[in-house]
Amino acid sequence: MLLRLERVDITTLFEFHNRLIIYNQEVKRMDLQNNKIKMGELLKNPQATAIIKSEFSEFYTPIMIALSRNMTLEGVLSIAAGKVSQERLDRAVAALKEL
Repeated sequence: MLLRLERVDITTLFEFHNRLIIYNQEVKRMDLQNNKIKMGELLKNPQATAIIKSEFSEFYTPIMIALSRNMTLEGVLSIAAGKVSQERLDRAVAALKEL
């Protein structure tokens, strides 16, 4: 099937593009469910994975990831609280909320 392109005003094209970006940002905003989201669900998002990996690289190992997949973010944060600073935890959660 061939797609037939009509002549389109460049302004119309930019408006469509900007609306699409806004729509994607609104629709794909991550819901952390008051930190009750499962880590497995969180790790499906590449941006969330990058944040977790950068903030907690020392814990980002295959074994730790496998063990945490069925845990909630809240549970992981409570375990991590004794091992990393509260500032790092807050920074990571704030970054995840921005997704």
